[in-house]
Amino acid sequence: MSSNTRTLARPLVTAAIALTAAVGMVGCTSGGGGYAVFDRDPVASDELPAEYVERDSDLIDAGTSRLVGEHEGTRLYLVEGATGSSICLVVLPADEEGMAGCGGGGGPMQVSNARETYEVRPDGYDVPDGAVQISENVFAVEP
Repeated sequence: MSSNTRTLARPLVTAAIALTAAVGMVGCTSGGGGYAVFDRDPVASDELPAEYVERDSDLIDAGTSRLVGEHEGTRLYLVEGATGSSICLVVLPADEEGMAGCGGGGGPMQVSNARETYEVRPDGYDVPDGAVQISENVFAVEP
C-alpha cells in the first residue's frame, strides 16, 4: 500500500474495513478529479447524516458528499477526503454504524465490511468482472 492509501477503523464500528488501492496508475488526481459525480451541484439527498459528519470530520470534506446509490439497504456516498487529495467511499448500512475508506483517487480501491465489498473506480474504468454496478464509479464486488 502506498502512503496515499489509508485504512480506517473507528472504535464503534463492528465491521472490518479493508482498503486496497491499485498500483500502476500514473499521476494521482486531486479530490474530485476523474469522478464526474463531483461536477454536478449537490442536492439535499447528497447530505451525510450529522452524526456521521461529526464523527469523521477529520477524514472527509462533508460539503463534497454525493449520494451515488443504494445497495441492499446500504447508502453509498463518494466524498472528497479532508486532505483534498483523496477520494472516500462512505458506507452507511441501515442497521449498523457507518464507515469510510479513502484512497489516492488515481485508481481502483476497495472498501469492505462484514457483509459486502465495494470497489470505487475513476471515470472511464471498465466494470469489474461479476460486479453489480451501483453508479458510474461504485460497484458491489465479490470479496
